[in-house]
Amino acid sequence: MKSSIHLLAVCALIICSLTVYGTDAAAETVVKKALASAESQHPTNAIPLLEDAAKQYPFHSANFEVLFQLGYAYVQEDRIGDACRTFDILLKRYGKYADTMPRVDETMIFKAQIIAATNSVDAGIQSLKTFMKQRPKSSSRPEAMYQLAELYIQKGNYETGKKYLTALSSADNPRKEDAEKLLTELAKREKKPAAESKSPATVSPPGKQSNPT
Repeated sequence: MKSSIHLLAVCALIICSLTVYGTDAAAETVVKKALASAESQHPTNAIPLLEDAAKQYPFHSANFEVLFQLGYAYVQEDRIGDACRTFDILLKRYGKYADTMPRVDETMIFKAQIIAATNSVDAGIQSLKTFMKQRPKSSSRPEAMYQLAELYIQKGNYETGKKYLTALSSADNPRKEDAEKLLTELAKREKKPAAESKSPATVSPPGKQSNPT
């Protein structure tokens, strides 16, 4: 009798482990397919796959990346409300891991860009300044500084924009070269009428954020 019970227990453990393995394998397939679709830069095709991965496997180790790419895909399709809601989920779920998960800070910067592009430049600037204050040691700080510079330049406040760019160009960081180029361009822009000098608000793709590690 004891041997029968033991056998049943072993069988139950085997079945359980197979079920878990099957679920893990299915999750990997769904998540990898969704992220691969996002990399193809075809948001219409990527969105359903990313939505499915986010809904089915919210505890997958790559869920934060699924949410980030889904939010960006929504932006590309001009579904700003869906994008902001998705980014909010990411920040609520992973915000406390900001020190070890670069995508958290990148999401905060990305949201600020969206605010600047769809609401007001001043609101976007304020969001970025808040980020700079709250996350002084963030690896995404150079990106925030560069975005601030661009927004100030868009407003016609070249001096403040140049301060951020000069700081970026004076130290090694992911935006050093971009800052140097924009400083050179500014010298030419300042000679043109103000109306020609302003640039439209834009939202950079994930690849332009500071490199996640």
